[in-house]
Amino acid sequence: MKIERAKRIAAGALLVIGMLAAASGAHAQRIAWDVMGAGGSVGSGNGTHAVSATVGQPIIGPTAGNLNTIQQGFWLPLSRTSSAEEQPRSQTTAMLANYPNPFASTTTISFRLPASGTVRLRVLDLMGREVQTIADNQAMEAGDHTITWDAHNAANQPVAAGHYLCQLEFQPTASLTGGPTRWTRMMQVRE
Repeated sequence: MKIERAKRIAAGALLVIGMLAAASGAHAQRIAWDVMGAGGSVGSGNGTHAVSATVGQPIIGPTAGNLNTIQQGFWLPLSRTSSAEEQPRSQTTAMLANYPNPFASTTTISFRLPASGTVRLRVLDLMGREVQTIADNQAMEAGDHTITWDAHNAANQPVAAGHYLCQLEFQPTASLTGGPTRWTRMMQVRE
């Protein structure tokens, strides 16, 4: 069975190669450009980013067949390394997650604040309707925080099983403009 399948595959491959060879002999092939690609980038392992471009494709030598000649070469990347310093993400934005997820009765919502400020933490359904406000303009210091949600709505009724959105709005104390808003999806299941 395997031998028959291998024979059919080999016969098909030979048929395709024969068709390509016949088609390539029917007309002359010519590539008008020496370089078929341009651009590129080079990564760096030391935390910097480098962008590079190519300056042509110097030819090493040709490879010739019956109908085609292929010029082989290589790219010469010229790169400039950026000197811009990046701040770690945890120092520039508020982080938000919950665990366990999915959850049955309670979930712990964890977040990291880059600075002192006020926090508004809400749970919404997928239609955007507010289910529960867990923290409303509560003053908090910079750092890691956790709050437990018991899967009840504002009327202290258990919420239905399903998907919910947790929204964290953060207003840094030292800023006149609004801070970042972060979302995470939570899934409540029944035991």
